Amino acid sequence: DCVKAGSTGIFAGGSLCGKDLMHALADGINIAACADGFAKTGNLDYPAVPAASKCVANEDKLVRTPAVVSGDANYNEDECVAEAERCIRCQCDACEAYCDLIDYYEKWPVKMRDEIFLSVKPAGSLVHKCPSRKYIAACTECQIINDVCPENIDLCGMIKSARHQMHAVDKMPAAYRQYYLRDMEFANGEYAAVVKAAPAGGAHYAFFPGCNLGALDPDYVIKPYKWLCDNYPGTGLLLKCCSVPVDWAGNGEAHEAALAQLKADWESLGRPVLITACMSCDKHLHEYLPEIETATIYELMSQRADSFSVRNSAGTDVSGRSYTIFDPCSARGNENVQTAIRRLASDAGINADELSKGDMHGCCGFGGQGAIAQPKFAQYIADKRIAAAKHPYLVYCSNCRDVFTSNGMPAIHIFDLLFDVNADNANPSPGITERRVNRVILKDRLLKEFWGEEMNAKPDELKYKLTMNEEVAAKVEKLHILADDIVNVIEHAERTGRRTRNTENGHYRAYNEIGAITLWVEYSVPGGNDSGGDAVREIHNVYSHRMQIKLEAVFNGRKIDG
Repeated sequence: DCVKAGSTGIFAGGSLCGKDLMHALADGINIAACADGFAKTGNLDYPAVPAASKCVANEDKLVRTPAVVSGDANYNEDECVAEAERCIRCQCDACEAYCDLIDYYEKWPVKMRDEIFLSVKPAGSLVHKCPSRKYIAACTECQIINDVCPENIDLCGMIKSARHQMHAVDKMPAAYRQYYLRDMEFANGEYAAVVKAAPAGGAHYAFFPGCNLGALDPDYVIKPYKWLCDNYPGTGLLLKCCSVPVDWAGNGEAHEAALAQLKADWESLGRPVLITACMSCDKHLHEYLPEIETATIYELMSQRADSFSVRNSAGTDVSGRSYTIFDPCSARGNENVQTAIRRLASDAGINADELSKGDMHGCCGFGGQGAIAQPKFAQYIADKRIAAAKHPYLVYCSNCRDVFTSNGMPAIHIFDLLFDVNADNANPSPGITERRVNRVILKDRLLKEFWGEEMNAKPDELKYKLTMNEEVAAKVEKLHILADDIVNVIEHAERTGRRTRNTENGHYRAYNEIGAITLWVEYSVPGGNDSGGDAVREIHNVYSHRMQIKLEAVFNGRKIDG
């Protein structure tokens, strides 16, 4: 108790107030702080009693040791040391155990909070510190900490808010997100997007497969859509991106615009139930467009077991194989979808086991689209998820399949089992340029096979055919460089003459700005045709950076336009 009598402070605690030894020790610390404040200010500010912690001890990790009992009324020095050494120095580590970001950066949420505040704080200086920029951009937005933190620390929400604030004041490098935003733009553009009413009429359902499924393989969309048309007549098609890339980028204005367009497309189809195949899309729609009713195709297929025979539909015999089921982070806690997946896997006759953490394993590394900003962190996550599996992964997220197969981990999508798309896992993940090609092929096939229509326009053929060895091709993929971008650099160099030539090997070097990055290309013309007439270009190296090169429009003494 601490009370004030006139100008006198009266302090009492511990055994005087009937408290046990441990609480008496705590009182001693608190009263000392209170008395110090009183002596300085004349005010009595006794620390408030903290709320009871929600932390629960993990009994499996506790090693119980008997208390040291003194043979006398008081502990001697050795007994005090022995009893003190029994302390396990307990602390809550749920976030570190489950959150990949905290585990990788080895920083507690309170430290991250302070660094995030410093990074988003307005400042006039161009050299203002942004200590959290990397992990703000790298976070997978899997929100697993929300499910495991007993104190409800919303670190993902904090980071998401920071992304929006840093984008608003241009503190987040545009190069981190450029590839993903351009990819979304292409998926929503005239060469890939499809908004069509059902071939047979009706407007009750529309298939919304997401933007990446068909980019991996057009059959991932075409075969499921055919099944839907056969079993749910009146199913239209809404083939677009759900807009999550601009949300993850922190671009609130672009996100609102994309959502408005998506809602308008949905309304133009008669406000149907959207049948989703991507759990990230499903989750995003629930969060931002709750007026749109959704149902996953996996639940519908599980409910129509009488009209769909998994074993008879697949030409590849998969019965008896063993897989480990990987639930995407966007499906965490969604028992209906998880149950449907396991039923479909069982009907396929495979042996499916579970990860030790169930669906609490975290993201595959794709979420939040931070792989360009922090590739080492994305690789760290992928390696952790791969190491956790006993067998090849069975997934129902195209991004998960993409991450695992591109890192050498055998993984198949549930559609590989149900529709025999790639049940033998023979087709590796396509490159980023091939994904665009697949999107165009998908739209072309959909229009022809379901509506008997031709595409109004297709992308122009590349001016040059590019060749490169495996090492260069891998670097192109790692840097997320499109073939269009490489051709852009070469075409600019040969049109303006702004390039250098190595006389020893005949290689040219040239650069051009592609949005927020500057791309360099080292190439040669097979046959030594320096005039540039040959349509083939061999690529020897590529490099990109965020620096912009400011030059006068003069090269080799000549005025150059562009």
